[in-house]
Amino acid sequence: MKSNLRQDPVLPLSTGDIKVKKDLFKQKWLMAFNCRLCWKVTVRVFISILCIEGAILFFSIDNFKQDREMELEREAVVLMRAILRAADTNGELSSSLAEIAMKLRANSVLLGAAVFAKNGRMLFSFGEQPAAFEDIGHGESTATRHSFPENIQRLDLLWPPQQLKAPYFVAARIDRSEIDQQTQAFIGRIIGLVLLISVFVTGVCLLVLESLIFSPIRELNRRMCLAGSDPSHPSRHAMHNAQQDELGDIVRTFNTMLCESDANLNKIRTQQLALRQHAEDLDAKIQDRTREVLETQLKLIQRLGRASEFRDNETGNHIIRMSRSCQLLALAAGLNEEHAECILHASPMHDVGKIGIRDEILLKPGKLTEDEFEIMKCHAEIGADIIGVHQSPVLEMARTIALCHHEKWDGSGYPRALAGEDIPIEARIAAICDVFDALTSIRPYKKAWLVEDAIGYLRQQAGKGFEPRLVELFIRLIPEVLVIRDDFADPGPA
Repeated sequence: MKSNLRQDPVLPLSTGDIKVKKDLFKQKWLMAFNCRLCWKVTVRVFISILCIEGAILFFSIDNFKQDREMELEREAVVLMRAILRAADTNGELSSSLAEIAMKLRANSVLLGAAVFAKNGRMLFSFGEQPAAFEDIGHGESTATRHSFPENIQRLDLLWPPQQLKAPYFVAARIDRSEIDQQTQAFIGRIIGLVLLISVFVTGVCLLVLESLIFSPIRELNRRMCLAGSDPSHPSRHAMHNAQQDELGDIVRTFNTMLCESDANLNKIRTQQLALRQHAEDLDAKIQDRTREVLETQLKLIQRLGRASEFRDNETGNHIIRMSRSCQLLALAAGLNEEHAECILHASPMHDVGKIGIRDEILLKPGKLTEDEFEIMKCHAEIGADIIGVHQSPVLEMARTIALCHHEKWDGSGYPRALAGEDIPIEARIAAICDVFDALTSIRPYKKAWLVEDAIGYLRQQAGKGFEPRLVELFIRLIPEVLVIRDDFADPGPA
């Protein structure tokens, strides 16, 4: 029965896939070689492997020597037995023993051999003379040894041992120099193999460590740097690692710290928003309170200015017309809106010092004497003293206007005889507007001047009592000033 399951064919890797895999493998090697910790671990692994294999090599050399000597001995014993078999059964040596011995010597490790009788008498020998029968002695092993010093590459053997009842004994001398040559060749091969295995194992360890430890550590370090440079959302830099080992525990701890940091940041953001909203609410309340205080302050300034006008037989509309005219002239003179508005609120207090002047002088219908005029001059300084020194810009400007609005451009004014631009511009503006409105208004002691006459007076006083530039600007504003006068006209007689 055929299976209905379709097996997808295994597609061979394309040239591009192979190149990508080679590039990845090369990149992994480069990253491993550029890693300082990787080098430290690799060097330690390489040295450890060399030490272990060196110890194994040390014991292997000794065993190799022993094995080779045993092989030589076994080979020699075989040859010695062949020599003994050459003897006849009657206990006499065969006549062909010499020929056999010479053939054996030509194709074996034997350097020489001798046949001894039981009494130790040598019956036959060839090649190098081995040790005497008595010098070799009898042992229990297969062949009895007689070794030479280390610098003599010789070994004498006696066979058969004493327990074998044989009519003859053979003593043979074999060459051990071949063992040293074989040992040196063995050492060379083993050292090459050890180095090859060490390099291979070290390279494998390097790749394994790179994949399991160093690459995750670099990735963890990169994620830490990203989380430090982008602290707004730490959890987005969490690292995936499914290893169930100490490194996996470190990664999971790092991810937990990022999640906790994210939660803490969210709490901080919420608190910051709440604090910002609270600060905005407080700021709004402060602005409301400040506005109320400012409005109260302005009302007090207006009331105080109104009180001074009552004492001078002037109506409250005078200070309104005069202050609004001051605002228009300030804007025309190039002052900003805030400065002009400040003049609007400060100028009503220009004559507040008249509160301190006696009624018989202040309300005198006729011309003042020189002494009375000197007393009247004091109202500028009295007004400045009444207002006092304040941090409020409006009150500070009101004090300046009250003190200097009778100063004249040519320096003939009072109380300090200031001249030109030494006179504050607020006082220069207030002086022109105050005089114009006073001239064109009805008073108990005079009639209102015609506008043309008031303009003529201002031009006459330009350069003397008033700044010429401000006079020309004010004359250009006459239409607007007249609108203000009509809007805030004095009430007629009852």
